[in-house]
Amino acid sequence: VMTEQTNTAVVQQFYEAMGRGDIPALLGLVADDVEWTFQGPDRLPFAGAYRGHEGVSDFLGAVDSTIEFERFAPREFVAQGDTVVVVGDERSRIPPTDRVVEQAWAHVYRFRDGRIAAFEAFEDTAALVAAIDPDSAPM
Repeated sequence: VMTEQTNTAVVQQFYEAMGRGDIPALLGLVADDVEWTFQGPDRLPFAGAYRGHEGVSDFLGAVDSTIEFERFAPREFVAQGDTVVVVGDERSRIPPTDRVVEQAWAHVYRFRDGRIAAFEAFEDTAALVAAIDPDSAPM
């Protein structure tokens, strides 16, 4: 139970560091060889698999240059063994199209030796693509 509580606290610290824009602090919480995956089509600039601290930095940079978060709210943390699942929601704006996306999401974190070893995001990628693509009809 202590490990599950500790892992949950690490994920909460990760979101807090992300909210402050403190990249060095959040990278300190992930393993050097972390596997970072955001499911989605190639039309999303940040979709794909990333590896290591450089990969996480690249992912976060791509998200930051694409999305302005108006609300980002991790709501529920469920820990079992070396896994923490976070369910939350967000409201974000895509500057080039000025479209707004409101969506629920789930993030899965897997731990090794007290650090985040893997991350996988499940989000409404169809809504994100529609908001990013100026030629698509807004959802």
